[in-house]
Amino acid sequence: MSLEIITREPLDAPRPTPLLFVHGILHGAWCFDEYWLPFFAERGYAASALSLRGHGRSSGEARWAGLWDYVEDIAQAAAQIEGQFGARPAVIGHSMGGWAVQLYLQKHSAPAAVLLASVPVSGAANALLKIAARFPSSMAQSLFSQSFAPLVEAPSAVRWLFFGESMSEDDLARHQARLGEESWRLLVEALTVRPDPERVPYVPMLVLNAEQDALFSLEEGRATARAYGADFESLSSAHDIMLDPNWREGAQRVLAWLERHGL
Repeated sequence: MSLEIITREPLDAPRPTPLLFVHGILHGAWCFDEYWLPFFAERGYAASALSLRGHGRSSGEARWAGLWDYVEDIAQAAAQIEGQFGARPAVIGHSMGGWAVQLYLQKHSAPAAVLLASVPVSGAANALLKIAARFPSSMAQSLFSQSFAPLVEAPSAVRWLFFGESMSEDDLARHQARLGEESWRLLVEALTVRPDPERVPYVPMLVLNAEQDALFSLEEGRATARAYGADFESLSSAHDIMLDPNWREGAQRVLAWLERHGL
């Protein structure tokens, strides 16, 4: 599998732990390269973002990929980063990417993990019901066409799903234009696939949720943190923590947590 991996390296020798960022539904590595990869590279990290298969410039087709395919992509990217920098990366997953990271940790080791506005341990069914209740007509069109495209045609829907009220119209339009297709199998897996924290050996973990997130509640984040024995924090942001106008606070929270753990 040919995977797009965008890497930003520091000017001096990098810190010992590289970082691997994994995007959420309909996104690609671009969503971290906007602000977060430069931010962490400037602070000494070798920071990489992966586009899962069928996303961004990665090969493959997104429509029929499954979560365990995405786990394979994370493993491939982690191995490539370890070969390049001599250490396994900390894995940082957003939304669906956080879902895949939790499954990845059931089979692979990592020095640390961060879940950003992630699908919780209870799975994605509740978020799917929220979307269907908010956009019943668009959801019906998506079911008929077996495509997520009808859900993200209207800027108002994209704002509700990802970006919140504080994002400018120009930035909203720019990010909406970069959204891609997504795996149709996720609708089935939202009802059938849940992470199993008991299968994850202890790993330092931060669960960071967004107070203005329309998809995942703070209580779901707290429950996820409890299940893993992880740290929990929240911040004033919409779902896309890394693209929010308040993106710097989220990046600083992750940075401070990494530094506290000597990473």
